[in-house]
Amino acid sequence: MKSLVDFAATRPNGDVKVLLASFGGDPAVIRAELLASRSKLDCSVLSVPGGLGNPLVHRLGILSEDTDSNSVLLDKDGRILSAVSGLVRSKNGNPLGNVVTCQDERLVGAALERGDIEKAKAYIMALAPHFDPDAVDDKGRKLKAPTYDLPHLRARARVYLALGELDLALADAQEAVQRQLGTDGGMSLRTDELDETEALRDTILGKLKEAEK
Repeated sequence: MKSLVDFAATRPNGDVKVLLASFGGDPAVIRAELLASRSKLDCSVLSVPGGLGNPLVHRLGILSEDTDSNSVLLDKDGRILSAVSGLVRSKNGNPLGNVVTCQDERLVGAALERGDIEKAKAYIMALAPHFDPDAVDDKGRKLKAPTYDLPHLRARARVYLALGELDLALADAQEAVQRQLGTDGGMSLRTDELDETEALRDTILGKLKEAEK
């Protein structure tokens, strides 16, 4: 659960919350054990009414309470957006976090389509603020550039493109392409995501060529 708790802590305005749903045991005792654990996990603990007999548990296909964690992403209205079985043993990072960051990208894209550039900018800059490559700490040492999720990089590139800041847009798009190539290369296939990212980069390159004329 640590990756989810850490991910939620990075979100602006606390828009992602982690709740542990237990099939048995005292929630207060479980929470105290989590806080006292090596990872010091700080999250709310709830008890599932009816345990494994709860209809929602069956709907999600959860068959056992003593193997891996089963995780569910709910929106603020309680609708199920995604479900992942065995999150603890996932080798693909944070699957539910990936769903959230992809939703961020869609929200930024929707704002841009409406022509609301300032809203799109405010949203993505809260998640992936611009980094000054010449920034230094209080001792004059150069700061390490943050690594942003690919959906956030693409979304920020689109915002920079809409603002006419083509050099910044290209830098984000090129980084996204290179990182996506590394991911797809590891999978030995091309994905729609890579095609989309390359198309964005090519669009920005086209705008730069037009500006040079």
